Amino acid sequence: MDTIHDIFTRFDPKGKKLLSIVLPVYNEEACLPIMLDSLTKYLSESQKNYNWEIIFIDDFSKDSSFSILTEYSKKNFENVRIAALQLSKNSGSHIAITAGLNISRADFTIIMASDGQDPPEVIDTLLKHWETGEKIILAARAENLDHSFVGNLFSKTAWKIMNWATGIEMPAGGCDMLGVDKLPLEAFN
Repeated sequence: MDTIHDIFTRFDPKGKKLLSIVLPVYNEEACLPIMLDSLTKYLSESQKNYNWEIIFIDDFSKDSSFSILTEYSKKNFENVRIAALQLSKNSGSHIAITAGLNISRADFTIIMASDGQDPPEVIDTLLKHWETGEKIILAARAENLDHSFVGNLFSKTAWKIMNWATGIEMPAGGCDMLGVDKLPLEAFN
């Protein structure tokens, strides 16, 4: 099996900037094939100006998510490479995201959900902000499909407390997608 280093060192950048997408995965076998096809099609057709490394971090799923990702990672696209890694135990999405951020070698890295709630077209909006010089870009869904009314209420309350405690203005419903430039990502890592 290839290591992540093997996968990405074979990637010939041809003068294009390298961008990463980090996706934490946990028990997503039902939606992964649709999301994978949608994301790779969008990147290979609409985002040809960049090379992409897509880093899936499986949080020790109990279903066949990791097998689906491993098989899909064997496909080759002109400007997209895929790596699937699995944590040795279930550790939560924040640990999975952090592992992906530590692996990213990109000029710009995007964190998005692997369940299909984040449409690939939002990537274009994040890129436009990054190309104007913004270093950290937060995006929020208009509607969160996996939260109940009570869950949304608790989430909004938590984000209001976060805004008050940090003095950083976060989206009202929290942050669902994040784009980060290489400079702050290196500082984080």
